[in-house]
Amino acid sequence: MKIYKYIIALIVFTMLFTSACDLDSYKQEEQAGGKPKRQKFGIFYHDFSDGYISNIRDVLKENIDEAAGFEILEFDGQNNQNTQNQQVAGAIGTGLAVALINACDTSELSELTEMLSKADIPIIFWGREPEDSSLYELGKICYIGPLEEEAGRIQGQLILDYWQAASRDRNKNGKLDYVLLQGGADSAETVARSELVLAVLEDAGIELNKLAVANCDWDRAKATVAVEAWLASDLENIDVIIANNDDMALGAVDALQVINYNLQEEANPESTIGVFGIDATEAGREAVRAGVMMGTVRQSKSELVKALIKVAENVASGNYFISDTEYEMTDGYAIRLPYRAFTGK
Repeated sequence: MKIYKYIIALIVFTMLFTSACDLDSYKQEEQAGGKPKRQKFGIFYHDFSDGYISNIRDVLKENIDEAAGFEILEFDGQNNQNTQNQQVAGAIGTGLAVALINACDTSELSELTEMLSKADIPIIFWGREPEDSSLYELGKICYIGPLEEEAGRIQGQLILDYWQAASRDRNKNGKLDYVLLQGGADSAETVARSELVLAVLEDAGIELNKLAVANCDWDRAKATVAVEAWLASDLENIDVIIANNDDMALGAVDALQVINYNLQEEANPESTIGVFGIDATEAGREAVRAGVMMGTVRQSKSELVKALIKVAENVASGNYFISDTEYEMTDGYAIRLPYRAFTGK
């Protein structure tokens, strides 16, 4: 019996010793260039179905390879801030190294920010800038993206160039008669884009006449419904359709093409209404090239993704956001990326 117990003890000791050696061997392999544990970067999108977000996800996949020292966890907020907050709460326990937030509601981010800050997880807001700048006082928080006012200014210049290049006054009343498709009634992004596009035109001495405005939640189908109603009642008066994003601009094109408008500008300028968007999605750029949209505003997706990855790697490694990069920090928290006009040329 004693011999039996001795044999059992020897087997157990051997198993424990072997496991310890295996663990030590794994650690040595990591130090010698084996595969280390990869950091987790959580990317929280406001809505997977948004055309711009879809393009960003595609570019991200193209720029991440298996050799990267991190893995990407993606979350669809479904354009609901409560949903996004719940996703963040659930992700905190997975060992996130950094959270990259494309906010659903830029006015309701205190709860999300406090959760991540208490867990000591750095935050990179991107694409949709928080309205409350005091959030950045919690530390380890920055924003990457352009100024929304810039998008409105560039869109306004596109419309001004279109208006002045040829006779676009369809009812000959001497005014630029427009309809406006907005993203959301209380969105800072919507307000900035809407106000600045009109300010550029007014500053240029263009007399404006607002025919209608609709809040379409950045959605293509909702924009189509709104424009269909306007075309039924005011077709002969609409000179320009202004949209806060490309998805809504494309919704306007969908409605126009049902009545054989905007099939191709060069083919029939008499049955063409100026349509302008923002974001330069793949579909938006193709519509501009085809002449069924007149222009959009581009913020390079590859530039944005490059900045997100580099800044996330920095802060996840304990470095300052912009260490050893070409970026500059504005106002102590913002890394600004430029907008550019896109006319298909």
